[in-house]
Amino acid sequence: MLVLHVKVRDRFGDAIKALGVLRVELYRPGRGVMQGMETREGAWTVAELADAEGNSARWDRTTRTYRVQLFAPEWVRAWSRGDAREREGTPWVKVRVLYTVLDEAGEEKVLTDEYVLQG
Repeated sequence: MLVLHVKVRDRFGDAIKALGVLRVELYRPGRGVMQGMETREGAWTVAELADAEGNSARWDRTTRTYRVQLFAPEWVRAWSRGDAREREGTPWVKVRVLYTVLDEAGEEKVLTDEYVLQG
């Protein structure tokens, strides 16, 4: 299980709620012929953040973030426990977040961030 806390900030740096569609992508280093390049190992779309009720249900008042739980591939659990076999060739795991919201003009805007976990 991956548990993410996603924070959206306004132009002043304050945490805010924002209706939108969240996409989460999971990457790790490529193997074999793809060595040195990252490969996407998983992707999830959390569309209920675009709905007011769903958005509110995911909002954590204490941290002022959206709390999102995702089921990760089994190898992620082994990697997080420090399983030497899984960590071999996988020195890091990257989580990329893309949050599509509407700006003040009603145009789609994609907010992105990523976090790299080192093994």
